Amino acid sequence: MNCQPGNVAMIIKGRPANIGRIVFVFRSYGDVDYTYMGYGVLPCWNVESLGGDLDTVTGPSNRGFIPDLALRALPGLSNREALEMRKTKAQADFDAALADLGGILQSIPNNEGLPDERQHEDEVLSDSVMESAFHAAGDQIMRPVDLFGPKSIPGGRTPREIYQ
Repeated sequence: MNCQPGNVAMIIKGRPANIGRIVFVFRSYGDVDYTYMGYGVLPCWNVESLGGDLDTVTGPSNRGFIPDLALRALPGLSNREALEMRKTKAQADFDAALADLGGILQSIPNNEGLPDERQHEDEVLSDSVMESAFHAAGDQIMRPVDLFGPKSIPGGRTPREIYQ
């Protein structure tokens, strides 16, 4: 075997876009039949890219599996150093995702989709807004309380009496 779990390795064979990529080998994937390519059944590893996305059968991905014969462990790296490389990559990915989220949040106009602070709790939606919210084309207008039937509420009135 060229690799074992915990190694940092370079992809030396396979899809041209992946050759030269550095990956972290994190566990065995099992045996995969590559007889259609003339290799037979090969042991494979689950790997995680320490650079850009890998070219996989299902499209670009940070993780994938690859045969052992397509990998070469990088010499001179301890498992601890390999883990530190993986943590550094994870932190960089997290920072990039957080920056993307910040950009998205800054692009949303102020208070869009948020309640207006000037509104008071005692304001009530008008009947036309209430009707349009629960009206589907061709359906009879049904207010939310109609779904529950007449129940007595404080004050002795039923929901139907309140909304009629």
